[in-house]
Amino acid sequence: MPWLILASRPPAANRPDFPFFPHATSRGAKRFSGSCTRPGMLARLPRDQRFVLRCGGANGFASGGARNRTCETNRLRLKTVAHSVQVAKMSTIDSFGKCALLVAHPGHEIHVHGWLEKTRPVVYVLTDGSGRSGHARLASTTQLLARSGARPGAIYGRLTDRALYNAVLRRDIALFRNLAAELADEMVRERFDFVLGDAAEGEILAHDVWRGVVNAALAAAQRRMGSRIASYAFTLEGPPGQCPAELATEAVWRRLDDLALARKIAAARSYPELKAEVEAAIAAYGEDAFRLECLHPASRQVHQGRDAIPHYERHGETLVAAGIYPETVRHERHVVPLLTELQREQRAA
Repeated sequence: MPWLILASRPPAANRPDFPFFPHATSRGAKRFSGSCTRPGMLARLPRDQRFVLRCGGANGFASGGARNRTCETNRLRLKTVAHSVQVAKMSTIDSFGKCALLVAHPGHEIHVHGWLEKTRPVVYVLTDGSGRSGHARLASTTQLLARSGARPGAIYGRLTDRALYNAVLRRDIALFRNLAAELADEMVRERFDFVLGDAAEGEILAHDVWRGVVNAALAAAQRRMGSRIASYAFTLEGPPGQCPAELATEAVWRRLDDLALARKIAAARSYPELKAEVEAAIAAYGEDAFRLECLHPASRQVHQGRDAIPHYERHGETLVAAGIYPETVRHERHVVPLLTELQREQRAA
């Protein structure tokens, strides 16, 4: 599968909208302005499919003799995805096959709305999105899926957020083991080719725990099916469309056209429970920032060593101090044993 190298000019402050600047060349190949990417990328392409990059300095544009030469491997470096290079697999990706979307909370589907419309996946949602308020928002996701041609799966708002928090506090491994087994049954029955879900980012407890469940289910399903299921994730924290730098060269990038972007923005604004968050994000980044969707390979290791306390643990301390929760979920005491058990089953599968 060939690779398409997309390099972008660093955007203006507070506007990570990844503008692209294609240029024609005398050979008819495509040239993209911007800084360079990692070694070996051009070597992956047949010569008649290579893309020439302008090698440049801090502002992303070339000067002097570098203007028209192919990037030299000893100068190639991927620094930040948001302000540097985007690398994407050229897909005939009508080749996603049968897809599943697996998210911890209703509303996450908006982040990948373009992909959702394209693939019309079966959608699995761990919680009802009720948070501390107790008011579920699952109905808004159900309406969005119906408009997009997607459909709910068997696990759909299974837990309240409070129930999830308490289950982690109790270290109720049986609950999460059973969820993984049920999800594996679904994967086998539906014969998925591609699954996309929340990334584990050490920010939100439900996201990290759900990633552990999904990984365990995938391992069991693949063993039973005797074939692999492509497993990808998308980030939920930070600017829209960003991707971990170390995964950028393996990511699938989707850039929405104007109509698809307009539908995505309309879907986000029609989600009443997220209205304040949506408007704040649009005000901060602009609508065009939501044009790019990055789907990167999902990590198989969720609780890798951390130098800092996860955000959900610090936030839990605040909630306990306010009298909202009786006890704080601790990463080492509660989350690591749970994820370790799920990963043990994942390796066994």
